[in-house]
Amino acid sequence: MAIIRNAADFTPVTDEQLTANLFARKSGEECVQYIESELDKFPDDEHKRRALGVVWEWLNGHPLAEKKEKVVARAGKQLIKVETLPLNPVAEDAYNQCDSILSLIDDIPEAGWDFGDSVKEKVDGIQSTIVLNNWVTDAQQEALDNMQAGVERWLD
Repeated sequence: MAIIRNAADFTPVTDEQLTANLFARKSGEECVQYIESELDKFPDDEHKRRALGVVWEWLNGHPLAEKKEKVVARAGKQLIKVETLPLNPVAEDAYNQCDSILSLIDDIPEAGWDFGDSVKEKVDGIQSTIVLNNWVTDAQQEALDNMQAGVERWLD
């Protein structure tokens, strides 16, 4: 299936070309830079979201897989910051809850730092899938609620 980019000339980029370009990158950081540079070329939000889905699938099968959530989360967060991929209201609420949890983690006392690191990793992953899918599942929402409660307990 082709992904249309460059609205002016409708030059297609296939999933295979996108994957090959990603595979040429040597680090997660280079992948993020490539993703961010390429996303500006797509004509609309749905094509950008589709491209991020290809990136997600590629990172699942690559040696960088252990960093996949951080890489895609960073690219997804960059998109939100520049407001190129607006989220539906339900996804936006969950996205904001992720930001709130991440902010609270910074205040956890030293005894809870391992817990905070674990929660941060999970929240980053959920936040990235929210961006990719423009939705939050019931299971993700329940996990966010539980993690938020756990973080808040450390702060009491």
